[in-house]
Order: sequence, then C-alpha cells, then structure tokens
Amino acid sequence: MRILITGATGFVGTHLIPELGRVLGKDAIIVPRARHADRLPGLGEAAPLDVTDQEAIDRVVGDLAPTHIIHLSAISSLLHASVDPKAAWTINTFGTLNVAHAILRRVPWCWLIFAGSGLVYGDTAKSGRPLDETALLAPNSDYSVTKAAADLGLGALIGRGSEVGPPPAVQSHRAGAD
Repeated sequence: MRILITGATGFVGTHLIPELGRVLGKDAIIVPRARHADRLPGLGEAAPLDVTDQEAIDRVVGDLAPTHIIHLSAISSLLHASVDPKAAWTINTFGTLNVAHAILRRVPWCWLIFAGSGLVYGDTAKSGRPLDETALLAPNSDYSVTKAAADLGLGALIGRGSEVGPPPAVQSHRAGAD
C-alpha cells in the first residue's frame, strides 16, 4: 500500500499521520508543504506539492504510483475563504479536480479519499433529520460552495473510469489465486 496525502500539515493531517505511521509504518507517502515537513512525526517520504499545479500533480502521482490518495488540501477556514474566494475556488475545487484528473490519467486503480465538509448541507442540516448522501446540498458560504462544487465535480468523474479496479499486478495476482 502506497498512500499519498495532500494537505498533510493541516489539522486533520497532523492527527492522521501518527495513526497511519502506527498502523503502516513509513509506507505512507506524505506530500506536505516542504516548510512544515519537520513537524510531522512518523513521516514517510516528503515532497512539496501544489495542488493547483496540474503538471506537478500529474508528475508526482505518476512517479509515486500511490494505491490511495487522501486529499486534505484546502482552504478550510470559513474566514479565509470569504476573504479570498478566488483562492478557495482554486484550491478547494480546482485543486481537488486536479488530483482526480491525475488519478484518471496516471493511476486509475488508485482510491481517492476526499475530505469533504458537512457544511455543504447548509440549511438542509437544520431540518433535524439525519443526513445521508441523498440530502439536498444547500451551501451558504464561500467555503461550503467550493467544497460542494468539488463533491459534484468528483461525482461527475465517477463515470469516466475512476473505479476501474486494481493495478494490473494486483489483478494478475488475484487471477493466479483462483
């Protein structure tokens, strides 16, 4: 298993990495912003990555050939997203789609784990009923709109081959096991 993590130095990443390190050892490949790499205990391989740079994403995804990508990169502060909505769209929506397109082009067997947000449900969450995947999206902030757009964009990509199965080596191994 080779795991690439975007946004590894953010809030979720700093909690996730020690757990992954405990369970997997250093098999996880972490791709944080380089200036924060020294803050992460249990870090595997580290390299800088800008999710808004499609060529860089394609190169890293192709070179590392991860089996899983945990995509945490985002402008996650509601305040920062409202102060700079263009950056929120660029990172939260288009950065997410850059990662997804790199998977489709370079490692279509790779699993993408996307950190969404319950805020995409906005006023729907006030209904008092449990929410599931069929709940109406009703984002009401710059942040939640960009995360909802990323969710919808990823949903549109599902039909383009993002669930094509394991890499050929794994398929061959499975075929031999039968």
